[in-house]
Amino acid sequence: MTLDSQQVERFATLFTGRADAYGTDTGGAKWATVTNETYDRHLNGVEPIGIYPVRNINGESMVCWGCCDIDTGDWSEAFMLATALQGMGLKPFVERSRSKGWHIWIFVDQWVPAATMRRALKVAYAAIDLPAKEANPKSEQLRATQLGNYVRLPYKGAAVIQSGRQCIMHRWSSEQDGQPLSVDVFLAETFDPYSNVDRLKYWAAKWYEPPRRTQNVELDITADVITLADRLPLTWRNVWLEGKVRDRSATFVALAYDLAKRGWRPQDVFNVLWYCPWNKYRERYDGEVYVKDIVERAFS
Repeated sequence: MTLDSQQVERFATLFTGRADAYGTDTGGAKWATVTNETYDRHLNGVEPIGIYPVRNINGESMVCWGCCDIDTGDWSEAFMLATALQGMGLKPFVERSRSKGWHIWIFVDQWVPAATMRRALKVAYAAIDLPAKEANPKSEQLRATQLGNYVRLPYKGAAVIQSGRQCIMHRWSSEQDGQPLSVDVFLAETFDPYSNVDRLKYWAAKWYEPPRRTQNVELDITADVITLADRLPLTWRNVWLEGKVRDRSATFVALAYDLAKRGWRPQDVFNVLWYCPWNKYRERYDGEVYVKDIVERAFS
């Protein structure tokens, strides 16, 4: 299958986000201008990418899409969430993601505050009593230097090889997640993927954001990290040392939450995460802010 320039442009417009960096398929950020050629390489399987949804526009964090990640392997959760979004008058698109789960996408045809998108998604999560840990964007406000989290795009290499994964599904029901929608049909000119912005704002206004307790955590260069690592449960100690994980961000979050439940001090949790041998946040400007945010959420 050959995709023409107009189809690639539609794909790029739909999944637009931060324009000066993108996520690699193996994890981590690549600082480079995101162009239609970037998306074309993704669609042809040359360089699969993820996109950071948040773009800084006049000092405000703005997005054109939101994405919910259901990675439990339980289709009923994805179905209920997509159905809740439909009931809110939005247009959810279910993607069968690359492993055992699903992404549920919401697109709008203009830039909206990241807070608006995130809060509308959280209303849908709350409607089915599901924790909104994987609602993207994960932050309502980022500084211009902060990337946030990226989401891997669907249709990796779809212009070359058709696959049953990383593609949008249609005709899904409570029993099964439907049939793969080919990339050319998904990008058809007559196809309207956009949710109504007013409906999105309406539901975002319904969300009450409970105040989060703040934690006084700092980068302690005198911390005895070896001793802290030795205190880790054996399974976590091996992960901490070897880094054999599929998703480093998700693993960091899981580790922080587990240690918080075990009664660790916030400062100790922060130090264990920051000095982790495979901590990708050390490579980023203000990376400690990301780690502090993970710790604060774990204790909130």
